[in-house]
Amino acid sequence: YNKINYICLTEFNKKKLLSLKGLKEEQIFVKPNFAVQAASVIPFAERENRFIYVGRLDKLKGIDLLFQAWQKMGNSAPKLLVCGTGPLEEWCKQFIESNNITNIEMAGLVDNSQVKDLIERSKALILPTQWYEGFPMTIVEAFSVGTPVIGSDLGNVGDIIEEDINGWKIDLEQANGIEQAVSKCKDIVSSVTECYGKYDKEANYQILMGIYRDIAS
Repeated sequence: YNKINYICLTEFNKKKLLSLKGLKEEQIFVKPNFAVQAASVIPFAERENRFIYVGRLDKLKGIDLLFQAWQKMGNSAPKLLVCGTGPLEEWCKQFIESNNITNIEMAGLVDNSQVKDLIERSKALILPTQWYEGFPMTIVEAFSVGTPVIGSDLGNVGDIIEEDINGWKIDLEQANGIEQAVSKCKDIVSSVTECYGKYDKEANYQILMGIYRDIAS
């Protein structure tokens, strides 16, 4: 394996590979996923007063913690739109009903093109994952429409998010970490759009060709 070159999605992945015996830094490169940028971005003030979760309804994704946090914030908190299905779907519905929660909406399985439109019209995408993740495409798709991401300060998600620049990190050590991260949400649409540059398809292509040139030289 010490004769192979590797392409990672994040610096976090690179550090993990470098922890393996025998691998050297010059063998490992970083190239993130990419998404096509929106033609125009909806200003923060014109967006709906809601946050959006997109993904599997699973404990590893932190969906139970997200619902519990929204319950604590009360029905006066912004709406939480939940897109996806999974093993905790019935639990989610029962939690909403038994706690009389009026500001969580279950949208079920939503087509990808429609999901991107919903993300673009939301204040932030929220991803309270409890594990490392790969490189969730929902994150880069959110950046492509100027939407900040609130995500766990863990693994790749924590590595992708830059505090107050393209989103906010959830402190998993804090019982109210989700509520604290949500409370930080403000208008950073312009900085999210600016930082999207490295996730643009043309920039991504140049990164890949640069890696090939380095390996060939």
